[in-house]
Amino acid sequence: MPAFASSPGVALAWRAGLFGAAAAAFWWAISLPPVYPYQSTAAAPPAEAAPAAADPAGSQGAGSDSYPDIAAHPLFYPSRKPWTPPPPPPPPKADETPAAPPLNGYTLVGVVISGDRRSALIKEPSGSKTLVLETGHTLDGWRLQDVMTDKVKFESGKQTFELAFPRPAERKG
Repeated sequence: MPAFASSPGVALAWRAGLFGAAAAAFWWAISLPPVYPYQSTAAAPPAEAAPAAADPAGSQGAGSDSYPDIAAHPLFYPSRKPWTPPPPPPPPKADETPAAPPLNGYTLVGVVISGDRRSALIKEPSGSKTLVLETGHTLDGWRLQDVMTDKVKFESGKQTFELAFPRPAERKG
């Protein structure tokens, strides 16, 4: 038997010493700064001697204000110019909007008023189809402005047109 293993106390002391040496080597290895393959191993000049323009991104990280030429000429934009929003379209002039022809021939056959929703049931002049219009929908250039219990009100430009329920004598068979 080797001399260091002759007694349990000596073996325990050797093991503790080896463990301590391994821990010290590990601690020393992790305290070293990392060395990357692409970094130069030459000593860097002192911080006072380095010019201020050598670090364009600054210590805060790179932002769009750090690279004004790149921000002014985006890479994937075909003309390589900054995006500018298109000018807004000119507003339509209310005076120049011609009114649509009146809704002659249409017949109001029903209204639905339920909470905030208001709808009108309107029969076409041919009588073959009944349309359901809600407030804001359009019919032949006329926008449904209001639905009341006895009539509906349309507007086109500055003109308004009211369509009421037919009187009993006016009803078609």
